[in-house]
Amino acid sequence: MKDKFVIIGGGIAGLSAAIGLQAQGMNVQLYEKNEGPRQPVTGVILAPNALWALDQLGIGEQVRKCGKAFDAFTIYSDKGKHISSQSFSFLPEPMFAVHRLDLLRILHEQVKPGTIVWDSDYTDFEQTSEGVTIQFKNESNIQADYALFADGVGSLCRSKLRPSPPVRVAKYTCWQGVTSAKQPFDSRIGLSETLGTKGRFGICPLASGQIYWFACLNGTYTEKQIEQFGVNELMMHFGDFHALIPEIIQNTRPKDIVHNDIMDLPSKHKFAFEHILLLGDAAHPITPNMGQGACQALEDAAVLMNLIKAHPDRALEELFLQFEQKRLMKIRVLTKMAWSIGNLSQWSNPLLCTIRNLGMELSPSFLYRKQFKYMSDVK
Repeated sequence: MKDKFVIIGGGIAGLSAAIGLQAQGMNVQLYEKNEGPRQPVTGVILAPNALWALDQLGIGEQVRKCGKAFDAFTIYSDKGKHISSQSFSFLPEPMFAVHRLDLLRILHEQVKPGTIVWDSDYTDFEQTSEGVTIQFKNESNIQADYALFADGVGSLCRSKLRPSPPVRVAKYTCWQGVTSAKQPFDSRIGLSETLGTKGRFGICPLASGQIYWFACLNGTYTEKQIEQFGVNELMMHFGDFHALIPEIIQNTRPKDIVHNDIMDLPSKHKFAFEHILLLGDAAHPITPNMGQGACQALEDAAVLMNLIKAHPDRALEELFLQFEQKRLMKIRVLTKMAWSIGNLSQWSNPLLCTIRNLGMELSPSFLYRKQFKYMSDVK
């Protein structure tokens, strides 16, 4: 019998890893703390590296069919002035956007029936030379030869195996939503980001005619004046931004808005720990300023699957280390780039914002191309 794998976490990283391992004939059981499939109200931007990973997993075309392709990205000022545009024609294929719910649905459909055990929140684990034992809240425990932890940015496993450094929280916080309006927006605006002294607003049309959007304000999730924010409070900050931004906010139901702090892990990444491997945000949380969080989770799964496929006779502990070596440099570079872009985009001083916007307007396009190409390449 093939080695037994346990995967902790039923998000994009965990599901895609299960698909990849099962494709190589591995015995996989996935444990998810929720009582059923997640019901997210956000979108996902998929760069060519994510599409490559989905192709490796055998579901690329399914995802493309429910997504919307973009051939350019535009930056505006809060008054609607065009700052810069970047064509994606130099990439191997366009950027795509899908509703996160659609992506998760496709991943769920690809996992073999009976793989997922719901309502299973783990509380601890122990690793020996023979494998991994995992304890759950219901006081049960399971044993496996190997364990993949894909339990998100607050991973208990990572905090136990790597108690330092802690995650780094950005000085801005983010709301995300998907419009519920019946009138389609996608014919009036494309993939864009708007920068202002009051905050930042991103727009991403979906194939359904809805808009996936995000709004970032300086502050933290726990600040009382921010903690209670809803549609009305967002309108107070973004209501005088250029059209369609106020319309998009007003056409989003409160239940379709989520609020999260922004955080990453700045240095000393380590993913492989003998019989344990960290994946996705559990391994390398990254701020969303380059749209690479889900992309890197998918890339993790595809790279791991291909390593096992290419080296069927090698010990998995060795392949975990090789996975870490292949992924470390790109993760470190993307983490730094995303953090810097986020800080620059959140400037609030009017003079500095004017200088920043002028710098973006005058920057040669090859700098943007170099950045997008690096994040989209798979090595």
